[in-house]
Amino acid sequence: MTANSHTRALCLTALLFVIGAFILRQNPKLALRSALADHARTTSPNAGWPMAAMAGAIGISLEKANCYTIGKPLHPLSDTDLSVAVRLYKASMFIWAGVCITIVWI
Repeated sequence: MTANSHTRALCLTALLFVIGAFILRQNPKLALRSALADHARTTSPNAGWPMAAMAGAIGISLEKANCYTIGKPLHPLSDTDLSVAVRLYKASMFIWAGVCITIVWI
């Protein structure tokens, strides 16, 4: 996988989180804004897009001390944020499975 195709795959993951946020009535607009604005803040080229989209969708910020902060917190972090993140991840993977099945059937 080339660096360019790897970046596209990460953008796709972020897009799936945005769509999942819409379906689960989270915050798809903030998910997209956060992904576009914050994806380059991490030191890892692999993590920025999906982390930023997830943080925006849930309305939290993710921080690595003295390195980066992704997202703008809309509320204090709570225990329910983890279950929302898991539901969003699962919804996004079901969307991806549906896309793949559709492509195979076409």
